[in-house]
Parts: sequence; C-alpha cells; structure tokens
Amino acid sequence: MVKLFFGLCFVSLTLAGCSTPATPMADGGATFFGFDALAGKDWNSAPDSPVDSASSGSETTQANPDALGDGGPAADVDANVLGVQAEVTATLLVGSKAPLKITVQRQDDSGPPKTTEAVAFAVDGEPVELNAKPGPLGESQAAVALWKSTVTGQYWVAALRPGQAKLTVSVNGVVTEELALETAWADGSGLRMATATAAGSCGGARTKDTEDTIRLEGKTLGKGGLTLTVRFPATAKAGDAFDLDKPAPQEGSLQIVAVMPDLGGQQVKVPTGRLWIDQTDKGWFRGSFAGTSATLQPVVGAFAVERNGSFGVDILDQAVKLATSTTDKWNATGEHDSRAHLSVLDGKALLTWRHISNVTTADLLARRIDSQTGMVEELAPLVTKAVAQVLIDDGSGALVPKPLGEFFGAVSAAQSGDKRLLVWEGKPAAKTASPYQISGQLLDPDMTGPAAPFVIAGDACWGTCRPQVVALPSTHFLVVWTAPAGGVKAAIIDGNAPESPEKLVTVAPSPASGVAASSWEDKVGLVWRHPSQGSYVRLYGSTMSSLGPEVPLGGVVANTFAPAIAAMAEPASFTTLFFAPVGTLQQRRIGLDGTLIGNKDVQLATSVARIAVAAGKPGQVAVVERISSVTANQPQLRLRKVVVGQAGDVGAQLGAEVVLIASVSKYALDPTLCYVPEADTFVVAWSGDASSEGVWVQRFR
Repeated sequence: MVKLFFGLCFVSLTLAGCSTPATPMADGGATFFGFDALAGKDWNSAPDSPVDSASSGSETTQANPDALGDGGPAADVDANVLGVQAEVTATLLVGSKAPLKITVQRQDDSGPPKTTEAVAFAVDGEPVELNAKPGPLGESQAAVALWKSTVTGQYWVAALRPGQAKLTVSVNGVVTEELALETAWADGSGLRMATATAAGSCGGARTKDTEDTIRLEGKTLGKGGLTLTVRFPATAKAGDAFDLDKPAPQEGSLQIVAVMPDLGGQQVKVPTGRLWIDQTDKGWFRGSFAGTSATLQPVVGAFAVERNGSFGVDILDQAVKLATSTTDKWNATGEHDSRAHLSVLDGKALLTWRHISNVTTADLLARRIDSQTGMVEELAPLVTKAVAQVLIDDGSGALVPKPLGEFFGAVSAAQSGDKRLLVWEGKPAAKTASPYQISGQLLDPDMTGPAAPFVIAGDACWGTCRPQVVALPSTHFLVVWTAPAGGVKAAIIDGNAPESPEKLVTVAPSPASGVAASSWEDKVGLVWRHPSQGSYVRLYGSTMSSLGPEVPLGGVVANTFAPAIAAMAEPASFTTLFFAPVGTLQQRRIGLDGTLIGNKDVQLATSVARIAVAAGKPGQVAVVERISSVTANQPQLRLRKVVVGQAGDVGAQLGAEVVLIASVSKYALDPTLCYVPEADTFVVAWSGDASSEGVWVQRFR
C-alpha cells in the first residue's frame, strides 16, 4: 500500500474528544490540516456546525390532517394543540447535525411534543420520515434529513447535501410556517461525521490501496480520533451517486467504516445508504453520505479529498484554444498554426509554435502559462517574418513551395543557473539564406534576447531535425537533433560563450532519428529510434562521456514512432517509453548507472502513435498518448499516470485514463507535455504538424 498525504475539505463530523489539531505536513504540495475542537458526546449539546447563529421559528394553528406523526399514520387535528413553534439554526455544514427545538402550545401548558402526540415533518413540501434511508439512486435527494434520539427524545436536523430547503413541522395536524434552511460545504480542511450517539471532526493522513480505498486517518495515538474508510471506483466523478448496499466495490459500490476510539473503539459501519460525489473543484473531490449503521443508527457525514494528482489525472480546467488556423495546410494561403512545444523556464510553462502567413513568411510565437492560475501571457514573437518557404518554378511559370521547405521543425528551451537557452530548427532571422539550420538564442527573464541568435549547427534540416535542449550543471546545455543523412547529433553549449559549441558529437549514425533527451544533475539519458532495429538508449555524463554502451529497447522491430525519456528525481532514475512493435507502448526503468531496474519491460498501451512524457511528483510519470484506433472527429489524445518504485514496480497505472475531450480533430495531433514543480502541475498542449486546425493548452495534476 502506497502511503499518500492529502488535504481534506472541512466535513461535518463531531466526534467527542477528537480535539487534537492535526500537524501540518506535505506531500508534493498537498497539506495536512487543522480542525475545530469537537462538541461533547451529549446529543443535547449545542449545534456542532452553526455557520449562522440566528435561529428561525414560526407558529401557526393551521391544520394539516395528512401530516405523518413521526413517520406514522395521518393524525387528526387535536383541539388541545393551539400552536406549534420550531427553532433551528438557519445554516448548517454538510455532514453536521443541529438540534431542532419543537414547542407545542396547548390549552393548559406548553412544552416539547408528548409521546401521545403525532409529530410529522416535510422538506420542500414532501413528507419525510425520521431516521430514514435516502431514496433510490437517480432520485433527487433533499438537502436535509430529520433524526430523533431514541434515548433522549431530542430531534435533529442533519445536512446531507449543499443547497437550500424549506422545513415544516406539524404536531397533531397543526403545522408551522416554513423554516428556511441553507446547507453548505465548510471552509477549511477535515472530515466530519455524525451518528445518533456521537459526532466528531478530525484530521489525518490519507492512504490508498489497490482496491481504490481511501482511508482518512484521524486517529492520534492515545488521544482519540476518527478513521473513515471510503471505497469507491477510481473512475468516480462529480455528480455520481453510489449505493452502499452492493457488496463489491468493483461493481460501483463502496464501503464506509468509521472507528471512533473515544467511544471505546466503537466501529460504526454504514451498510445501507447513499454516497454522493457532489463537486470537483480544481482537483478536490467533495462527497457526502447518509445511511443507516449496522446498529440501525442514522449516520450522516461529509469529506473532501484534495486529490492533487494522488489518485490519477485531475483535470484543473477546460482546454483553451490559443490559436485557430484559417488554413489547415502549411503550404496554403491563410494563417496556419502548428508544431506546438512546451518547456519550463522560471517556474512557468513556455509554449511555442510556428505561425505561417500565406505560405511565405513565419513567426515563432510564444506564450507563458502560470501553472498556479492557468493565466496565459502573450509574449513577443521570438522570431518574426522569417522566410517560411522557398518558392520555385513548377515548370509552367508558377511559383510553388520547395518540397522540403518547412519552417521551424521544433522549438525547445531549458534553464541552467541564470542562463536560459532557446533552440529551434529554422532560420535565426528574416531573409536568412538557406539552408535552414539549428539556431539558438539566450533569453532574459522577460523572454527577450540579450544577444542575437547564433548558429549551433548548419545541418540542412527542412523540418526533420527537431532539436531538443536539456540543462547541464554550471550554466551548460546539451542540444540534440536528427541530422538528415547524418544520424543523431549532440552539442554541448556554454551559456557564457554560446556561439561555438564546446563539443559536437555523433551519437548514432544514420538512419537513426527521433532522438529525445532528459537530464538529471550531471547525467543525461538519450533515446532514439532505428527504422528496422527498434529503439536504443544510452547514458552520458555532463561532458558527453559515455556511462555505458547503447542498449536496445524492444528487440529488432519495425519502428516508425519516436521514443521518449524522462528523468526522475525520486527514485533517481530514467524512464524510457518506446514502441515495440509499432503501436504497442512499452516502458523501461534505467538506473543512473545504466542498469535495468526490475526484471522486464512493462506494456502500457496498444494502438498508440505519438507520445509525450514528463516526470511529476516523486514516483509519478505522466504520459500523453495519441490514440491511433479512433476515427476522424473523435478525441484523439488521452492522459495516464504510472507510478514507479525503487525496484521492479515500473508501470502500475495510477487511477483511470482521461480522454482529452477537446482533442477532437480530423487530423492527427501531436501532444507536448511539461511538469512545473513549483506548482505541482502538468501542462499539456497539442496541435497538428503539417496539417493543423490550431493550438490548445490544458492543465492537470
């Protein structure tokens, strides 16, 4: 069982004696929580969650012959009852209870209802039974329920779901005016629960097992507390409701068990009832439940789990379309946006793409994305009005683009110390003579260049080199690319003197291509493809000294798609993803010494084409896959997470796969992905390559 920390939104649960505050802790940005001191054990104590201390009450002599007495048969109007007054706090927190005071005015006295008097309740005009189980799945549930203690005779209102409700009470047919109630989620963090004999509120840690059980641990050794275990499918989403009666979690049900040490270790099981997942808010799962315990006590509770990526992919906002092409073809008249790429600089995501205008000129556009808020900042173009295509005579006197005349094959950026290096395949400025080359430029924090672009390599790429840059120690960088007829190349760039590479090497001869790089401190992992021999991986030191031989991945197989690699900080290692055979995605873990971690590769998916990968919080890797089995005008991209351990566990999937609904296109899309540690957030973007309808971006954890 992998232990994960979590944030819990305040839930109404007041357990006696659980007043010890939780200690603030963190796991990749998730926090532990402090909680309110708890109410006493007596049901007749003060309300446990008054948001508004103002009470509402009413009195009337209106008769209601159809009123149900404590859920029993209709009662006749009793002339001895002159009026009924009900008082309850106007606002409640979901999962909490508040006392309902009922005063009956009779001819000879006044006081609470007598056992011989029929008391009935209605919420929003519908009769409700005391201590009743919620209605069937699919039916709208009221915001509140009514309870009565069989020990003290005290009446209680329990908050089931956020919203508003109108409550009326009748005694022997005499009905009060409507009492307006409002229920809401609490501010803060925690979990709450209330039963017919106790209530409590505690903080604690969260763990998760392989059967999608969330254990909210509130027990403090020797000090009491509460442990709530909630089990439900990993695919649960906002708006879902689950029946507690079904035994198998795999069939869509769940189990709720609360252990309350302050009551002598009493374990409260909730075998019947309903659980609702009412809201997801930027990675939070807010839920509430109501039911009947194994001892026939009514139970209500609420919880809020800050998912924070700990259960899988948590989409933080809707996809945003940053650019719309008026022509989907790069060689047609109109505006064309394609070849998006993401990098991380100064704690923010940098998104770049090529913008071609009317075939002949192009800009290298850039946006900076605040990963905390999702705000997109428009930056000045990094390159403007460069010659996008070379036009040649087609033999009839008409000018047409040269067949290999594509601009900007790829753009990549990295940061080492106080230096920021941007590299791209394409010309460094307008009207630069061919051939297209590998260009570079140092950037200031405001993304402007303190100096002019420079040439890293003069390979005539024409859209096929697709360079990448990763950071090395001491303001150095490693740039890798595929050179036509030259194989995979690499260059070490000194950020203080970038114009001349310190070292230029050929990593693998032609026809090797599709190189990807990742770095961890002074080590670099390179992975590339061979069209008929599968993929290869090799580790290097910061001076491009080999740390071992190149290692084949997947055997001798036909391979048309580029592999990917990600460096993980914890456990320190490299994760490689490759295709073996075409369409079958495999994963391998490699230690910093170049040795295999675990005893085999793990198959992650089938029917997959292009991929993007990024390592996130410790032990997690996110993968974006272009699904090759879908038809046109269907979502083409999906996200998944895999978790890795120190040994052997190289590909266990974390949570459910998430399809990017906005990635609907008639063209094949290429994804790009980055992870911003400062925000514990992934940013994914996508666009087309030669054909594109625009550029999209979205955040998730």
